[in-house]
Amino acid sequence: MKQEWFVREYRESDKQGIFDLRNAVYGEPFDEREWEWKFEKGPFKPAQILVAESDNAIVGIRPTILLPVKSGKEVSIAGLNVDVMTHPEFRGRGIFSTLVQESFKLLNEQGINFAFTFPNENSYPGYVRKLQWLHVCSLLLLAKPLNINNIVKKYIKNPSLQKPTALLMRSINSTLLSERLSSANGLQINRIYSFDDHFDELWRKASSQFNLVVVRDKKYLNWRYIDRPGQEYTIFSAQRGKDLVGYIILKSNVEMFDLMLGLIIDMLTSEDNHVADLLISQAIEYFREQKVDAIGCVMLKHVPYYKALKKAGFISIPKLLSHKEFYFMVCLNSTEILSELVKNPANWFLTWGDYDIT
Repeated sequence: MKQEWFVREYRESDKQGIFDLRNAVYGEPFDEREWEWKFEKGPFKPAQILVAESDNAIVGIRPTILLPVKSGKEVSIAGLNVDVMTHPEFRGRGIFSTLVQESFKLLNEQGINFAFTFPNENSYPGYVRKLQWLHVCSLLLLAKPLNINNIVKKYIKNPSLQKPTALLMRSINSTLLSERLSSANGLQINRIYSFDDHFDELWRKASSQFNLVVVRDKKYLNWRYIDRPGQEYTIFSAQRGKDLVGYIILKSNVEMFDLMLGLIIDMLTSEDNHVADLLISQAIEYFREQKVDAIGCVMLKHVPYYKALKKAGFISIPKLLSHKEFYFMVCLNSTEILSELVKNPANWFLTWGDYDIT
């Protein structure tokens, strides 16, 4: 049967067709400002975008955001695959797999040797079975309950069990509460509204803790958290004297799992454990004021912040209760000399901020 579609690189004139495609897939088009921020004003350069066309209509899209990633001691460019879409009437024809494969070929031609993505449940099987992408790991979901009564009412439907369950949760939670560490060890917390040159210096000092991490310098942080339209983040920095030693980025009033959550989106600190403790304590205090039901965070076990979160009363949520899995996958050029580094989950530092660009 003759192929009814073909793949090509994006042209400016495709934008309306892509917006129509998103409307067909999700019931709403791209927001113009969101499109411009995500794909035209990236921290490195504009995104690479491939489309599938049929009869002058856009029936599929595969955008790749180009991000600087610290790999060992070097910084290279990697591709973050986001927003893959196929028109409902064209599914099952190989558009998804063709777009992903051609996108990676194009990256290789530009000297970019690996790409990564955070697929949902629908696209995960395609990446594994058809495309042989590597499932490096899944991010662990951690949560700290704040409004225990509301959580119990949502999940315990038997009224006779609600009170004893709430008492048990409250008892466990009270043993895990972290104390407010105000000005501990000369540290001071400040709310900030943009990222200046001090964050480049913090990145240079703190990045040595991680082998693989998206570069979190001033340019990236301002693009990701200040310039993004339609999203509001609360940012706290930690200082010791005149030295910036850490930050934490929060997001409030996120509806998820039938609850109102506060999220710890990202954090980075010097290698002083007290800094992470104080910033997490500040996050808990802030979210109590916001009256959210619980605080959520994704983290990997080997990262030092995982221990700090557990110390502050965060608990690991089993996959059966989290309603979704936070898959992390990579694709590597066969000649990539850093392949063993990239394939090892213990080398990665990933947060909700990496996952939630999509």
